[in-house]
Amino acid sequence: MPQPDSYLTLCVEERSDDNYDNVTNRLFVSYDEEQGSYVVYGRRQSSTLEFEQFFFRADRSKDMYKFFKFVVGHMSKLSYTLFNYNNMPFDLEGVDYYFMENNMEIAYELAAYDQITLKKTRFREMMHLLKRVYNFC
Repeated sequence: MPQPDSYLTLCVEERSDDNYDNVTNRLFVSYDEEQGSYVVYGRRQSSTLEFEQFFFRADRSKDMYKFFKFVVGHMSKLSYTLFNYNNMPFDLEGVDYYFMENNMEIAYELAAYDQITLKKTRFREMMHLLKRVYNFC
């Protein structure tokens, strides 16, 4: 049976320096084929403060890298998880951070890497992968 249309989504998690299990920032990135741009859904995490979710777009992977570099810093150790969400609507504006977070299931996970620093070349390769690898027409 063929796989339904799906989106590759990269989840990037910034972790606390003193407790690796503590996620301090979580961002989800996908490529919106309909709009021709990258989308990022994110939210800072804290046990003492409720941060608001955010949603932004960038036309170029270079701009998305600059955003990530500012938000999580280039020296932070990050976790990268590549998800294959087959339950997302084609219009990514109908999705929000909580949809992504609630669907972080192992069944959608393709690969995961921990303790990786943010490097421009690696990050832009991942952005190009999101843009160029798909299974919908």
